Amino acid sequence: MTLVGVGDPKAVKKYSGLLAVDVPRESFWGSSMTSRGEVPKAPIQRLDDLENSEGDRITFDLRLQFRGQPTEGDDVAEDDAEDLKFATDIVYIDQMRKVADSGGRMTRKRTLHNLRSLAKEGLTEYFARAFDELIFIYLSGARGANDDFVWRLNYPGFAGNPITAPDSVHQMYGGAATSFATIVAGDTMTKVLLDKMRTKATLIGGGSLQRPSMQPVKIKGGKKWVVVMSPHQHHALRNDSGTTGWFEITKALTTAVGRDSPMYTNALGEYRDMILHEHKAVIRFTNAGAGANVNAARALMLGRQAGLLAFGQAGQGMPFEWVEEPKDGKNKVLIFGGTMFGFKKATFKIPTTGETLDFGVIAADTAIDATLG
Repeated sequence: MTLVGVGDPKAVKKYSGLLAVDVPRESFWGSSMTSRGEVPKAPIQRLDDLENSEGDRITFDLRLQFRGQPTEGDDVAEDDAEDLKFATDIVYIDQMRKVADSGGRMTRKRTLHNLRSLAKEGLTEYFARAFDELIFIYLSGARGANDDFVWRLNYPGFAGNPITAPDSVHQMYGGAATSFATIVAGDTMTKVLLDKMRTKATLIGGGSLQRPSMQPVKIKGGKKWVVVMSPHQHHALRNDSGTTGWFEITKALTTAVGRDSPMYTNALGEYRDMILHEHKAVIRFTNAGAGANVNAARALMLGRQAGLLAFGQAGQGMPFEWVEEPKDGKNKVLIFGGTMFGFKKATFKIPTTGETLDFGVIAADTAIDATLG
């Protein structure tokens, strides 16, 4: 039997590649919600400018819409020329690593044939979880009160990228609430709120103020929105819709345009071109309401370019490095997995108004039943 020993260079290449393939497959955001290219099609746009060059940041421009009237009749068109206007955003990258301790020599003697597989499985699970949680934090603009995150409470952000709260244009609330402080226990996730989110996404932007419009994601043959809610919000929506209503939402998946797209993987259903998902890492709060004692969650409605993802090294999937380092007189082997990346919510300062706005995400805060878990 051929056995690649600990520290063999062939293992580095093999297991770096395995991590690169498996992490995005396990991650909610990494496999189905990310696209490359200058014309993104998914909620997360991957920027590859630093994968083969030096630097720790990428500057990204958004071209704003023209706003003047067209030239009429024989008027001189050059007199109405309008300059191109851009809004700019920056995403920074940094290194993220995690180490797996393989144990001492006797442990390796007993389990050498499983050592890397077990480490890869653990690191895959860890990095997929860390990526998902970090992206939810940034898209939501808050760390929240989730007590099962790898990221500590009051985490200030990764790589110096600021965590920015939703602006008033892109913030909504459940029920009759008009602010985070006015949420009451009955202001839960409903079809009415989904309808309002859909209408809001359609109407945002354009006009003389040059606010950017939200653009739906592109899938085969159609344009859709992605809505991600917590399991608590999913529970409330099912009860609000009733058996017949929820059946129609789930039935819509079977006839949806582009249903073979990865964005439909594990979807709950579809409603008015909104692909509905749930995820445990959706940001939760314990301090909503006038008394700061109402439990709440922040659902996200996503269009194109809601977030910007950058890597500092080339590779398929999510590029990773795998390093095996002997310690304690070679009695112990530490296995390091890591990558260089950065992520932030896309936000742009609008030249005409000076306001800074989110680009591709609407946040919807609703009360939740925390007794469910």
